Amino acid sequence: FKNISTLINKICLSNFVGKDFLDNLDEIFSRSPEGLSQGYCASGQSEAVDKIVKSIWTTNKKSNRFITFDGHYFGSGSFCARTISNIDEPLFSVDRLKNPTEDNYKSVLDDINLLLEANKYLAVFIEAKRQKFMDNIPLHFLDELRKMLSKYNTPLVVNETASKLGQYSSDFYASSNMKSPPDAIMAYFGGQIAV
Repeated sequence: FKNISTLINKICLSNFVGKDFLDNLDEIFSRSPEGLSQGYCASGQSEAVDKIVKSIWTTNKKSNRFITFDGHYFGSGSFCARTISNIDEPLFSVDRLKNPTEDNYKSVLDDINLLLEANKYLAVFIEAKRQKFMDNIPLHFLDELRKMLSKYNTPLVVNETASKLGQYSSDFYASSNMKSPPDAIMAYFGGQIAV
């Protein structure tokens, strides 16, 4: 990247941006999995979640419930944005399941299937690598989850904060390794840099 500090710029506050800022964004978005070439800026993870939720909600108002997993982090909330990380968060209804591992991923998929059969969900949010523990979610779990969610027409959102820049595999984003890309990805780069 050309001078990463050029990305620390709150466009939402009507700041002017320079060419380096736009070049860096172009680089970040061009590395996204195939089919995910559009993006936006946010100042943190909670704001990224908030924008993704609103984007999904405008096209699919079937529910305001979400599925996520134990230990998966999506920011701590802010004055203007809520998160799905906090257990006591009153704005979103969130069902939390066990973190998928090599040992339990099949039973976690069964649990997700049962929830999807009984309820409507706006989306499933997952980290490809958990920020708080730095453990990878098995790629075959992500692929099977993607396939299942397609059957139920439920979007998959992957938080790439801990898995970006080749921290999961040699690809820039972990979801680039998936057989079929998620519906959205998000990544927090630090400071006030989220996409």
